[in-house]
Amino acid sequence: MSDRRGIAMLFGVLGLVVACGDDDGGGEDGGAGGDGAAICTRASDCDDGMFCNGAESCDPAASGADARGCVSGAAPCEGACDDDADRCLEGCVDADGDGFEDAACGGEDCDDDDPDRYPGNTEVCDAMGHDEDCDPDTLGPDRDGDGYVSDECCNGDVCGADCDDGDGGISPDVLDGCGGGDEDCDGSFDEDPNEIVYRDRDGDGYGTPDETLEACGAPMGYAPLDTDCNDDLRSINPGAAEVCDGGTDPTMSDENCDGTIDEGCGCTPVGAERVCGETMAIRDGVGRCAPGAQTCQTVAGGTAWSGCAGAVGPIEEVCNDEDDDCDGAIDEDFECRNGATDTGLNDCGREGTRTCLSCTWTPPDFSRDETAATCDYCDDTGRGSLDTEISLSIGNDTEHRFYREDVPSVDELQTFGAPSIPLCSSSTSQCAVPNNSTVAGASRTGAVYLREPVEIGYEGVTFEAKVTVFEDRDTPQEHGWGLVVVLEDDTNPSPLLGAVGEMGVPRGRDGMAVEWWWYDFEAAGDVDDTVALRQLRASGADPVVSRTTERAEPHAFQTTRGSRPRQHLRARITPDNPVTTTNETEVVVQYQYMGLWQRAAACGAGGEPDCGFAITSGATYHFGIVSSATSTSTPYISFRTDDSSETLPAPSVNVETLCP
Repeated sequence: MSDRRGIAMLFGVLGLVVACGDDDGGGEDGGAGGDGAAICTRASDCDDGMFCNGAESCDPAASGADARGCVSGAAPCEGACDDDADRCLEGCVDADGDGFEDAACGGEDCDDDDPDRYPGNTEVCDAMGHDEDCDPDTLGPDRDGDGYVSDECCNGDVCGADCDDGDGGISPDVLDGCGGGDEDCDGSFDEDPNEIVYRDRDGDGYGTPDETLEACGAPMGYAPLDTDCNDDLRSINPGAAEVCDGGTDPTMSDENCDGTIDEGCGCTPVGAERVCGETMAIRDGVGRCAPGAQTCQTVAGGTAWSGCAGAVGPIEEVCNDEDDDCDGAIDEDFECRNGATDTGLNDCGREGTRTCLSCTWTPPDFSRDETAATCDYCDDTGRGSLDTEISLSIGNDTEHRFYREDVPSVDELQTFGAPSIPLCSSSTSQCAVPNNSTVAGASRTGAVYLREPVEIGYEGVTFEAKVTVFEDRDTPQEHGWGLVVVLEDDTNPSPLLGAVGEMGVPRGRDGMAVEWWWYDFEAAGDVDDTVALRQLRASGADPVVSRTTERAEPHAFQTTRGSRPRQHLRARITPDNPVTTTNETEVVVQYQYMGLWQRAAACGAGGEPDCGFAITSGATYHFGIVSSATSTSTPYISFRTDDSSETLPAPSVNVETLCP
């Protein structure tokens, strides 16, 4: 839990906290047992931890069983016995002479009558189950190094799983492909076929690549080769002999599918031409492939067709909107075909569009015009929300009064200024803000901002402040205070103050201000308060886009010294979507009166005026408070913490869920 502290002025306590979190709770499981004896179910239930009285057994039906069903064991030693060492002191020797004493006497030999069974002995692969090393988990060597011991190696009833320990390609982990063997040692053969065969419609032993099947061997209707140039005629295939039939249609007369008709045959008449070359291009009319031409010419001993001139054959497919390999498909080896579009959800959970450029989807994640800066910031917790806490405070129960050259440390306040009195001079080493404006007759203007900027997410932000006014005089007090949202400016990162008459709101900056403005002080102690929503870069004399004026006595300044009226504001900002062309910014302001929230001002929502300036999601803003006061009696502004005994809720800025 983080400590949230407020900041107070003459106008009270203000804290700005950005916080989102999510805490999970858990419980503890437990159990309780009962007292009393329980009937044993296994020998370990009866073990008393003693060696010399023998190993107890569980046999509730035995005549010598106790109330738990346990039967005492026989003493392991014929003579003296050492319970501490779990061994017999006499009568327990290494009977088989293998260097290890009997396990019954506390030794490690699992069979003290067999000199070929002892710990550390080399395990031998045998089908008899002989345990040479007294370890039932070792079965024998793994000769082919595939991680499995031969199924001929056993220890008791447990045997290895490798059905061929001389071939590393045979083990239970291997896929059992074609070949007639049992590669995965499951007793079945070729259950994972991995050969491709091709549909053979005419049954001539040659198929075409348009229909395939995975099998071990070609079943009826399929062939192992895909080189048939006419799968409708059994007489035409790569294994057929060329027939000198004088035909001109390559799909009918190229009997051996080599792209040439009647090769080796004479021709007639001299000068005649015929098509040759890539017959698929002629048959389907698709692709870059093109047939050539042959001419009947006179040769020694007769006539013959010339070579195939002008033919273009298939090549490897490239991204060029052409069927380079002449298989009837264009750019089929790539992600997509140039110019294609697709829609889907991007990383921020919103629908986006991608386009195929150079046979690659661009952008691959449907991000449209968004960048990492407008999406990645929205989740640094893995829970779909921003989890950042920023606190602003000037310390507990402290007070700062700002006169000439009396500038707080920049570690305490981000920005402060006074329009009529310069706060920075040659004798001042610390300056929080330049003296940027002067208003004649004004008393003071002050401001304080979060030291770190805040990125507003897609779902928006709610900020709330409760201010307690410390009235330390009996004279009228005018003007008021406001909450400001200012767009960060890389060229001028410190938000500037405006004039006292503008309540210190920094005009000329991009942003908005929610103001509580009091005026027309009355002798009765009531005051007409105005809650206003203002554009900071608006033109004209009145930049207020929406306001409400209410007579709200619980919030007004009183004429009694020491009074502490409270003012409570809440504003909800729904930012503009940066990827659309319209300004969707909405701001709704409420104030609390008699414990109830009242709508005070709004823009961009429910028929309210347009907000003008677009507060965009993903952009970086400063949150802050500004104040102004006009008084003839006290020429300073006081920022201080609340030292009253009353505990006020901490004002806060809550960044809500940013990504779906």
